[in-house]
Amino acid sequence: MKNIVLFILLFLGSFTTCTAQNEKIDQLFNDMQKNGVTSIEIKKPMFALLNSIDISDDYLGKIKPIMRDVDGLKLLVFSKITFPDHLKSENRGQIKMNEEKSERVSKLLSDLNLNELMSLKSDDVSMKFLAENARNGILENLIFNVDSKDEIVIFMLNGKMKMDDVNKMISSSENMLTVKNAKKEVSINKNSVYLSGEDRNVGEFSGISASTGVVVNFKQENPTSVKVVADADKMQYIITKVEGGILNIYIDNKDQKNLKIKNISVNVSAPKIEQIKTSSGAIFNSINNINEKRLAIDVSSGSVVNGTLNIKDHAVVEISSGAVINSQINTNEISVKSSSGSTANLKGSAKFGSVDMSSGAVFNAEGFKFDQLKVQSTSGARISTHVLDELYARASSGGVIEYKGNPKIDSDISKISGGSLRKTD
Repeated sequence: MKNIVLFILLFLGSFTTCTAQNEKIDQLFNDMQKNGVTSIEIKKPMFALLNSIDISDDYLGKIKPIMRDVDGLKLLVFSKITFPDHLKSENRGQIKMNEEKSERVSKLLSDLNLNELMSLKSDDVSMKFLAENARNGILENLIFNVDSKDEIVIFMLNGKMKMDDVNKMISSSENMLTVKNAKKEVSINKNSVYLSGEDRNVGEFSGISASTGVVVNFKQENPTSVKVVADADKMQYIITKVEGGILNIYIDNKDQKNLKIKNISVNVSAPKIEQIKTSSGAIFNSINNINEKRLAIDVSSGSVVNGTLNIKDHAVVEISSGAVINSQINTNEISVKSSSGSTANLKGSAKFGSVDMSSGAVFNAEGFKFDQLKVQSTSGARISTHVLDELYARASSGGVIEYKGNPKIDSDISKISGGSLRKTD
């Protein structure tokens, strides 16, 4: 329970805004309060007690900034029957009871009909993130569920929060899962750790793929260079190699399972880049404007892409699993496909555009002007944009399309399933 509580405290520090309690989640909380379930509700006057908890200043530092804004937090803990692994064969009935408890909780959460932002699993721990509404980069009513070998924890936060902050939290949760048992398996002398820079000779490339939480700072220029900045004793685990014209940057921990690296960034310069791919909490920052004829961007698993892009012909953007892209893009044609709670915050312009959003994804592009745009919004996704000439819109299953401008409209909106199309100016 201690590890989960520490994670929840870290989780709380990711938010900046909270509003009044939501009736649906209130009802879930009330229904689950029964024998064998620990329920905790903390209201604002009691937040001062958190300062007395004996945890590191790093955690408290993350919590304190939100004390003035959050109105209340709710927590449910379902205990499981535990026993040593070597006695599993003698406790099959207890194992079945634990599995049934997990299934019941999963069904209760499913019945809320919230959008699943992301699910994570590592060893005996699984995590799930659910939210209700998403608009203009803001999520409303979030549930965080942890199912471990010892217990099931449901954390409820009613109100509004920034999608970017949620993505950071999801990214940190991936890292927490990765290093969960690191203290037991890896001993590090903190006094011997210092940051070091190392130049890498990698050869020519026209694309970058980053993963496992690395931060890539890219500058389009000559000559090509790659410099890794990280803890000196961890440098050997940071891989930078070119395969098929793509520079792959990641942490290789196959020989050191549950390796933890706190400080890592890779500074990359190259005259050409046609592909950007990020995953597993990686961050790609473009230091200067990227100028290319074509560019393909793939952002997934809580990763982030930031930059200004001038693409002459065609830009293709795919986003999934809670990832975020924050970019100004100027191009002739752009295609965007997004799903699973991901967010595209875009400014710029394009003559032609195609946008397909699903599963709670958000396309926040009121500052992006299209001459012609074809959009589809399904399964709780939300699209906000600006169209000048022609708009073809399709929405269903709670999908929302909002637009500025006075375009000619061709629409197919399933109002029965909750789809909607509306003008906002």
